[in-house]
Amino acid sequence: LGGIGFWAYRKGLFTSREVMVAFIESYGILAPLIFILIQFIQCVIPIIPGGLSLVIGVYLFGGFWGFIYNYIGIVLGSVACFILARLFGVVFVRSFVSEATYQKNKARMDRNQKKLRTAFVLTMLLPGFPDDFICMLAGLSDMPFSFFLLHLLWTKVPSILLYSLFLKHALQAGSSIW
Repeated sequence: LGGIGFWAYRKGLFTSREVMVAFIESYGILAPLIFILIQFIQCVIPIIPGGLSLVIGVYLFGGFWGFIYNYIGIVLGSVACFILARLFGVVFVRSFVSEATYQKNKARMDRNQKKLRTAFVLTMLLPGFPDDFICMLAGLSDMPFSFFLLHLLWTKVPSILLYSLFLKHALQAGSSIW
C-alpha cells in the first residue's frame, strides 16, 4: 500500500488535480474502482486532504455517484485505519502525527474512556475533524470493532452527503473551488 501511495505521489496524482482527473478517466469503465482505491489510500496514507479527493469524486462522477464512491472509499479506508492501529499499535499511529499531537490526543482519550464512544460518533458526524487519525485512536482504545463499524457506517453518510451536495452545487454554479 505504501508503494502504491509513493508511486501515485511521484506521478503527480496527489499534487495536481488535472493529473489525477486524467489518470482516473484513463481507466474508462474501471474509473470508479480506481477512484475508490485512491480514496482508500488517502485515508490510510494521508498524502492529500480528504476534502480535495471528495471534490474530485463529485467533479468526475456527479453528486450521486460521487457520494457513493466517496463513501465506499472513505469507509473502507477508515476501517483499515482502525484495524492497522489495532494490529500495529502506537508505532503505526505515531508515524502519521507529531509526538505532541499524539500525546495530547492520547491523554484526552485516556482521561475520557467513558466519553470516548460519544466523542467518536460526534467527530465522525461533523466535518472538519481529522477522521483518519480519530479512527486510528479508536483502534488503540478498547472500543469494540462492532461499535466502531456500526457508527462509522451511519455517521459518514450525512458528513459526506453534505460535502457532496455542497460541491455539486458549487460546481454547477461555476464556482472556482480549485
